[in-house]
Amino acid sequence: MSIFLNGVSKTYGGEVVAVRELDLKCPTGQMLALLGPSGCGKSTTLKMIAGIEEVTTGEIWFGDRPVSALPPGARNIAMVFEDYALYAHLSVFENIAFPLRLRHLPKRVIEERVEGMLDLLRLGDIRDEKVRKLSGGAQQRVAIGRALVRDPDVILFDEPLSHLDADQKVQLRTEIKRLQQTQGLTSILVTHDQTEAIAMSDAIAVMDHGVLQQVGSPQELYETPANTFVATFIGEPPMNLLPARLARKSDVLFLEGTGFTLPLSAQKGAALTATNTTDVIMGLRPEHIALAPETPLEHQAVMRGEVFFREHRGDTDVLLVDIAADGTTARVSADIAGPTALREGASVALAFDDRRLSLFDAETGTNLLTARAA
Repeated sequence: MSIFLNGVSKTYGGEVVAVRELDLKCPTGQMLALLGPSGCGKSTTLKMIAGIEEVTTGEIWFGDRPVSALPPGARNIAMVFEDYALYAHLSVFENIAFPLRLRHLPKRVIEERVEGMLDLLRLGDIRDEKVRKLSGGAQQRVAIGRALVRDPDVILFDEPLSHLDADQKVQLRTEIKRLQQTQGLTSILVTHDQTEAIAMSDAIAVMDHGVLQQVGSPQELYETPANTFVATFIGEPPMNLLPARLARKSDVLFLEGTGFTLPLSAQKGAALTATNTTDVIMGLRPEHIALAPETPLEHQAVMRGEVFFREHRGDTDVLLVDIAADGTTARVSADIAGPTALREGASVALAFDDRRLSLFDAETGTNLLTARAA
């Protein structure tokens, strides 16, 4: 069952716009993550899909069926909440069976479906335990079982991992993804955690202030962010954003920044041919920066500066480097293969080329390369 949102908006009191003209699609059997900071509109969007909130304008479709006017009970959806919403005095079995008993299904049917769900979620050993005695991870698995046992067309996850510790999060996000794939579940995940979104979803919709910023695969959002908001929201450490200028010399387009001049490839130059923009923002992922060799390669640019901070992360070191040139200073984050001998205050030369960098319009924040391609 696919989900399609066509021009969906939500306004409170005629003034506060929580979601603005949202166009979005989740294909059958896939998981779409709604990702963004608090107040971006992702939870409101989920509630409109569920029928908990009314749509102000626009339309929501499940497959070929418009559902905007339908109450939640007529949409055949299930929700998994961050706080589990279980009955603490009931056993694992009875919690999962609860929605089936509300439908007055035959006892044999209930037992068969609940036992199947216990096997699927590997909860058979604790079927008779009261849920209040279970860990957070186990309680959330029970909540998932209670949602799935109803055989919904769509399952909605509202921050399902936020109350779990780090180990439980890793285990449960793997479990949810396994279930989603093996059962072919059409799913929407709301989260503010990019790691969860990247690990669990087929596609991510990034929202900010009620507006869709970009939708695509995790790889697409990471490698070709549509704007500076997505560039810094996806990735840890976040993408470096540095002011720069485009300058053409003869037939070559150059990128001039703080302490460096970099000739751009013919491919990037061609993509920028139609732009009249001079002031740009250079986007560079920390892992695409390296320590400069003694003799830099012809296609490399070098930034020289001083290490402000060093964070050791196992096989890499994240360096914060202050680059100063021409009276301006920029702070650059570099994820360097390590461990390195560099410490705070050390002089360092960082090298990069144009193969993996992004260029954004300094005024609008739009990715100049992908905007021209589109």
